[in-house]
Amino acid sequence: MNGNPTIALARTQALEIFESRYPVLFTRYAIRDGSGGAGMRRGGLGVILEFTIRRGEASASMLGERGRFAPFGVLGEKSAKSAKHTFLLSAEEYCPPHISKDEGIPMQTGDLLTLETPGGGGYGSPLDRSPELVLQDVKRGYYNRETAEGNTVC
Repeated sequence: MNGNPTIALARTQALEIFESRYPVLFTRYAIRDGSGGAGMRRGGLGVILEFTIRRGEASASMLGERGRFAPFGVLGEKSAKSAKHTFLLSAEEYCPPHISKDEGIPMQTGDLLTLETPGGGGYGSPLDRSPELVLQDVKRGYYNRETAEGNTVC
């Protein structure tokens, strides 16, 4: 890849723009189910972003702390899920040893990177969340039924 495109998961340009400028193909961009911490006010949900290198070579670098330390909740809440990053390099799975810190990871045509961002920690006790809101979260696919019934995010 020419240049140094940045994929900042907090804010990034439209994926189609990215694909038109660089030899990447995004294969998934979705809400990360169950990633927000349970609570009276549940934490925001993270995303799953997956892309492959269409041609040539690339070098990936990552920087972040939320792979090692999950976003915590406040006042009786639950923590969110941690970040998780997985490379598929020449059909071999690679997870950075520092979880979300690594530099100069070589990528070739066909290699795949899956980024799973953390959610936000919840606020207040999950037992104080309205049952109607919990049901709404399950219907929207934010959490599965088992997670909602167990008042947990893992």
